[in-house]
Amino acid sequence: MSILSLASMRLARDSGARNVYAIGLFCGMIGLNTAYAGFTGLLPDLVPEREMGKTSGLMAVLNAIGAALSFWVFGFVGLDVRYSYTMYGAAVAGTVALTCAVAREAPLLRPSPIVMKELLASFYVSLATHRDFYWVFWIRCTYYMGISVLSFMMLFLRDAILPISGDSPIFGAAVPTERRPLFYTSMIAMIGQLGAVTIAVPIGHLSDQHGRKPYIYLSCAMMAGVYVIFLFAPPLTYILAIGFVYGMGQGSFLTVDYALAVDTLPNKEDAAKDLGLWGVSAFVGSSCGPVVLGPLLHVVGILALGGTWDDVIGGSSSSSLEASLAKSNAVDVRYGLAGYQAIMLGGTFFVGLSAALLKNVQRR
Repeated sequence: MSILSLASMRLARDSGARNVYAIGLFCGMIGLNTAYAGFTGLLPDLVPEREMGKTSGLMAVLNAIGAALSFWVFGFVGLDVRYSYTMYGAAVAGTVALTCAVAREAPLLRPSPIVMKELLASFYVSLATHRDFYWVFWIRCTYYMGISVLSFMMLFLRDAILPISGDSPIFGAAVPTERRPLFYTSMIAMIGQLGAVTIAVPIGHLSDQHGRKPYIYLSCAMMAGVYVIFLFAPPLTYILAIGFVYGMGQGSFLTVDYALAVDTLPNKEDAAKDLGLWGVSAFVGSSCGPVVLGPLLHVVGILALGGTWDDVIGGSSSSSLEASLAKSNAVDVRYGLAGYQAIMLGGTFFVGLSAALLKNVQRR
């Protein structure tokens, strides 16, 4: 289903068929999340509980390597994005085939019947009966709301960092000015993934020995610290270096987060169902984060440049922002530093909230 959807999305992209593209994306997400639910349910079946932290660390490393490769291919090599559909389809086919070939799960003697009432109940986690898992769900949700600040990194570089870097910023002298925000966003992402790779497995191993919660606290503190530094719009060289620290914090969280979710499963027999719901928390957080932070950036960022509320809502104005705001492409709108400071504070709040909610989890 995913591969067919990717093929339809590629064809729809080339022909400009927006509705077909939207349908293909919707079906592709169903296919990918179906595979993901099965995959996450396999690990608790196949991996001993005492090694779950190390296994979660290996998962985080592989995720980081895959993300870094994609940033390298499309951000630095400059491969046309239309080829991403073919590459992603090949990756799906290869990894799913490999998983099915090597994962030897115990066969079900008698599959359970599908009951609609039970399916609907699987979308709900009770605080009274599944206390720890309930809080793990919301911890992950608020964490993804916090890291949604990264959605605005390219704009942050364009408006607040690169203008003070001069005509020949580090590593990018040969890069055209209009491509530098994308170039450095890809570089920061790759550096961050490298930070995640270096720390994920050791953190996973340590969490098996000392518990999960200390490393989630450490992760949230590292990410909040990076956001606080970003408030002051440091030079580009500092941004690149700090990206490594941010990646370490993110890698720590992603490593321990999965292991903690497995530790707090209400019933190991229902691992795939509950971990599928746990996966929804990331979707909710990554969707709600930009919905909150995007308008915040828009309002504060425009007012910081001397704009009016008419500028904010797109009304008529005689201010110097009128020409910029009149453009149909929202990416062309510029924002003041105060707008980015506002969303950095928002990201700090959300990752801090993740750490605060962790105290409600009684498991180690």
